[in-house]
Amino acid sequence: MVSSNFVVVGAVSQKQVEMTTCHASIRQGVVEMAITSLLRLKRFTSQTLQRL
Repeated sequence: MVSSNFVVVGAVSQKQVEMTTCHASIRQGVVEMAITSLLRLKRFTSQTLQRL
């Protein structure tokens, strides 16, 4: 009985770890996309200012 409960708890914690890792990678991807778009916007703004 105790071992089956332990297996269930282990599976749940493993699932939480996988979901946390997934969320972390998604968050990292969003941050990288935001940084890239900000850099692109900055470069675009500087080029536009140079044309003026």
